[in-house]
Amino acid sequence: MLLKQVCYPNGWKSLWTNIVPTFDFELQGQEEEGNKKMAFVQFINNVFLHNVVKNLERFRLSWWPNESEVAYLNMWVHHAIIHRNVRNLYLQIGTGFVCDVPAELFTSGSLESLNLCGPFVLKVSDREVCLPKIKHVYQNMNRVSV
Repeated sequence: MLLKQVCYPNGWKSLWTNIVPTFDFELQGQEEEGNKKMAFVQFINNVFLHNVVKNLERFRLSWWPNESEVAYLNMWVHHAIIHRNVRNLYLQIGTGFVCDVPAELFTSGSLESLNLCGPFVLKVSDREVCLPKIKHVYQNMNRVSV
């Protein structure tokens, strides 16, 4: 208890919300129970809500959402790019259907590495692509729809 007060007077919760620059989330298996998947979604929502780091080093998400849960994926990607200036984005998404990710993914001024994998279709038609800092793009998906 003394160490916590000496190092950071407001405790561990305040510490992780101010210094953790990497978000790494994984829910294994596509047949997870509804309650477990919803707890996973709520946990990620809470991390984005309470962590105040402005520049994320990495956002990694490995998940098998159903069609109704893809909206969360879009919201998290949008937030990581627009509000957190993420440098490295890793999405391993198992869906099998079209993911119309936020347009900001293709115009990020902070993104240096983009890794997309899984059995999903990424829709990129009618989008301007301008990634001035990108150094690495990895793609292992079923199809990219243009």
